[in-house]
Amino acid sequence: MIASLAAVIDVTVVYIGKADDCKQRPRHRPFTIHLPEASVEYFFFGPVGPFAFLKFSRLLIALAIGRESVVITTGYYPNEMTCLACVRSDRLKTYSIVFDTHGQGNSLMPLPKRWLANVYFETGFFLLRYLTGIVVLNDAFIFSRKLRIRYHKTKIGKLFYGDANSNLRIRASNDQVRFLFAGTLNADNGVRLILDYLHRHRTQNIKVWFFGYGEFLDEIKNRELDDSRIEYGGVLNDQELDRILTEHDYLLCLRDPESSVCQYAFPSKLIKFMGSGVPVICNVFPGLDPVYQNHLLMLKEYSVVGLADLLNTIQMKGDIRTLAASSKEYIEKNHRWSSISQELIGFMFSHSPTNEHHKRP
Repeated sequence: MIASLAAVIDVTVVYIGKADDCKQRPRHRPFTIHLPEASVEYFFFGPVGPFAFLKFSRLLIALAIGRESVVITTGYYPNEMTCLACVRSDRLKTYSIVFDTHGQGNSLMPLPKRWLANVYFETGFFLLRYLTGIVVLNDAFIFSRKLRIRYHKTKIGKLFYGDANSNLRIRASNDQVRFLFAGTLNADNGVRLILDYLHRHRTQNIKVWFFGYGEFLDEIKNRELDDSRIEYGGVLNDQELDRILTEHDYLLCLRDPESSVCQYAFPSKLIKFMGSGVPVICNVFPGLDPVYQNHLLMLKEYSVVGLADLLNTIQMKGDIRTLAASSKEYIEKNHRWSSISQELIGFMFSHSPTNEHHKRP
């Protein structure tokens, strides 16, 4: 996104974090990163703590002197939200990209710590309404929480950069069917559902590869010892994942629709998977617009029974490769970073009080 924005407007990146996370340059000294489309100026600021937010606010104002500017960050950390609310003006607009919720990360904390963390992050969430607006990938929480806030629903751009045409696996009718899961190994992402299915259907001639890390990692490794249909492949970077996607017959991208995360997030893996040209198995969840469902193998219900019904009838769904090709074509056409950045720029620099496209009837 930074690269596509920089091709159209001047972009400065301000890094916020600990010193050992940014070893390239001394603090506050700017340097330039050259991208294929343009160049981006880069600042390292350091943590925006309780005593640093005024200095950070002054930095933002200084960077914006002499031109209409916007500041866009991610999340809703209270210190950053305080800064953005303070510097907001007609000439300096402030936005945040909200693509997740603190509820998931806090859920496993001890009760007193969780309560304090929720108070902390809910304060930042409350301050969002004092920004110029927010950018979301999923607007379900806007309606469920009845928020009155200017927002723009954006997309994730194309994320698959492998060869989707020549490497697709050719499978004989009696071959073991290969499935791939990649991502955080937790219940919200359907791992519990997949493991339960494998436990109840022990005779199915399938193999599921799991890639990633999370709370189910130990269980997957233990189950791998007793069930040859389960294999853990470790943690992959994006390039490594791109190389192996087309070695599988189906890609699993499930989301628990009852999870609070589903009100805020949209899985980037779904865009990568759809762009690979391999059939993707998915289920209905908040934020998954109907237009995607035409290009996916959809569970009728999010349950072991729903997954079993789909897998039992998957060979009766016509030409699966045609479906996969339409999925790839849809991503290529509708998820270009250049188009996404143009829409985002139009929203951020617009003077209208609300986004007309997202007005409720």
